[in-house]
Amino acid sequence: MKTLVVYAWCFSHGTLHRFKPRETPWCTATWVHLDAYSEDTALAIKQRAWGNARFLHELSPDQQVAIIGLAEGREPRVDAGPTVREAAANDRRWPLEKAGE
Repeated sequence: MKTLVVYAWCFSHGTLHRFKPRETPWCTATWVHLDAYSEDTALAIKQRAWGNARFLHELSPDQQVAIIGLAEGREPRVDAGPTVREAAANDRRWPLEKAGE
């Protein structure tokens, strides 16, 4: 029996990732899911969508924003911590007083 694989293109590592279905992906970088059942199909989907771009900086600004949005919005989140946006917003809420006062 063939093992099922979830394919994703990682714009941080510039390569195709393979994840096990129903498990938290091991990569916490900027990747997008490719709806494919084979590596060849996954690479063809990536090529049609983003051409020869391997890394995020090789995409247009609009494409970069879209990819980052997909990566940040995917569920389940692969990290338990806040996003950069959430951390920045929370940082402004801390009172500016010394400990113990």
